[in-house]
Amino acid sequence: MDPYVSVIVTAHDRRRYLPEALRSLERQTLDKARFEVVVVKNFEDPISDSIIRRNGWKDIVTDVIPVGDKLVIGMEESRGEVVTFLEDDDMYVPERLQVVKRAFEEVRDLVYFHNAQ
Repeated sequence: MDPYVSVIVTAHDRRRYLPEALRSLERQTLDKARFEVVVVKNFEDPISDSIIRRNGWKDIVTDVIPVGDKLVIGMEESRGEVVTFLEDDDMYVPERLQVVKRAFEEVRDLVYFHNAQ
């Protein structure tokens, strides 16, 4: 299996943190053609929006408040066989998506992967 990876990024009212989370996705070692990013947030922000645009990622602005509802929106917009989540105040190490993809390639019937566990 050669899974395509969807990263769903959620943000609510925290413009300050989102750019660094997005930059951590730009630094991924996984080939950019092997993953997509769907950002679901409740605001527009010149810095974050610029990062999203230059990478061709999906940008969804919504007034939905619960993070679970934002995740559902992101899931509906994603197309990956593997889905991973990144919150606005977190960052991925550069190898994160490579490790996730490899885990799903190597372990048949894997349904959940959390960090290196």
